[in-house]
Amino acid sequence: RPEFALPINRDIIAEMATKIEDEDLKITSGYGDRYVISRGGLSFCSYYGKLYHKDISKEPLAIYDRIDIVYELKNLPIIVCYSGVYHKSGDIHGRLRKIYLQKNPLILKSYNELAKIAWKSRFALMCHNWKLLGKYFKENTRIMNEIMKETGFKYGIGLVNNILIKIIEDNPDVYAAKLTGAGGGGSVFALVNPNQIDTVLSYWDNKLNEIINDKDVFSSIFPSYPVEITNSLKNTQFYQIKIDRNGVKKL
Repeated sequence: RPEFALPINRDIIAEMATKIEDEDLKITSGYGDRYVISRGGLSFCSYYGKLYHKDISKEPLAIYDRIDIVYELKNLPIIVCYSGVYHKSGDIHGRLRKIYLQKNPLILKSYNELAKIAWKSRFALMCHNWKLLGKYFKENTRIMNEIMKETGFKYGIGLVNNILIKIIEDNPDVYAAKLTGAGGGGSVFALVNPNQIDTVLSYWDNKLNEIINDKDVFSSIFPSYPVEITNSLKNTQFYQIKIDRNGVKKL
């Protein structure tokens, strides 16, 4: 308990939500989603000093720096693809957190690299340089696959996720495709040429149907992946969305 009375505001709500997940629901998660929900907008966050999830006021609050207004980011050119594969983020976060706290050298090195990518990406966003941002996203995906494999996940960020990323990344109007959450399922998104969103969405859908309907094509692209995974891919859904200062809206 804090040593003094705390007002109920957006930061405290984010902190309380995280504590409820930690202690009551027994879900391993971070502060990021809670702060984004409570504060809103596109932001860069620092969780310095919050590794051990101490009681409120016993550790720093997150530093939430909202950038969409300052950098005049009116919309982000992305397409979201829901894999149709259900997963529990807490199951993945729990294993990652455990190996991180054990100070695994590869894990620590990888997260330091991810931290560098994060601050570099801020300059790309500032300049609305989607190609450069895509370069950083690709590096993020590579590192996350290594982290997940080191943690014991055979297929890194997940079979379905890697398939959905692979089939679209060679399109010249796709700057990167990236995992949105913990991995093992859930969604990925593609950062694309703002003038080719509809074209890329159709391309992605067509490429997916090709590997679902032609097992030889699938095996030629993914020789080490089980063909049976194509059954899960049949539940995939694509969404063109608008992300602006008012939030997220499906178009």
